[in-house]
Amino acid sequence: MLQAQIYIDKDELKGMQPLHQFIMQLLIVNGIAGATAFVGHSGFGVHHRLKQPTQQFSFDETPMLITFIDEYK
Repeated sequence: MLQAQIYIDKDELKGMQPLHQFIMQLLIVNGIAGATAFVGHSGFGVHHRLKQPTQQFSFDETPMLITFIDEYK
C-alpha cells in the first residue's frame, strides 16, 4: 500500500473551485483507493511563522492536509 500527503492552504483556488475539492475529484477520477482532507488548527512552513487561523484577529491561511492511499500496481 502507498500513501501520499499534500499540504495546501484551505482557501487556495484552482480557477473558481477550491483546490482541495479539485484534488479530491482528481483522485476519484484516477481511481485512487481512498483519501481524507483535514483542516489544521495551526502550522508553520519554511519561514517558521506560526499560522493559527482560529485565533481572534488572525488573518492567516488555514492549513489543510490531504492524505491518500492506493495499492501498488
